Amino acid sequence: MPFPVTLSVETPPRIRRRRTVLMVILLPLHLAVLTVLAVVGAVMLAVSWLTIVVSGRHPDGLIRFWVGLIRYAARFNTHMLVLNTRYPPLRFDSSDDDPGGYTTRIDFEPHRGRRSRLGVLVRPVPALPLLVFLVAVWSARNWILFAVALPTLIVAGRWPDGLREVVVEMQAAEVRIGAYFVMLVDRYPPFDLTGLAGR
Repeated sequence: MPFPVTLSVETPPRIRRRRTVLMVILLPLHLAVLTVLAVVGAVMLAVSWLTIVVSGRHPDGLIRFWVGLIRYAARFNTHMLVLNTRYPPLRFDSSDDDPGGYTTRIDFEPHRGRRSRLGVLVRPVPALPLLVFLVAVWSARNWILFAVALPTLIVAGRWPDGLREVVVEMQAAEVRIGAYFVMLVDRYPPFDLTGLAGR
């Protein structure tokens, strides 16, 4: 059964070297927006958790907020990771199905029915190993990007064979863990990085 959150990225076969070098300079607005969203997200996480524990439901407005935030962050990340060359849109798309129009696509099937109050109450406990895994994924991804892929991208203008897929899988894992952590889904994300982006 496929995981209820999917990510796919279209990466061009060649990436202009100039774009790789200048990517950091081009994204300060997105960084500012993500910083604000992270602060708001910290508050909304507590609101989501408390609301589900008390009522047994995740309000649709909060679901849409989390879908939009995760999609926005994933688009930003895939651009910063040089997985695509198009500047990410300054849009907060909160529909379950990705509206398209961008090279990174994230679709959601959030849990909208009754929720287990006890399951959500103790959610931080099973989420801890995922957070440790996520830190390991971030560290590995950043090492791969900056130590191996970035020099090749700058010199050759393309991703080294196989590494692009690894980085996309890592981004897919991040999206799935994020969806679980903010209670969009109840299914525990796999620790496996094999084929996540395609499932």
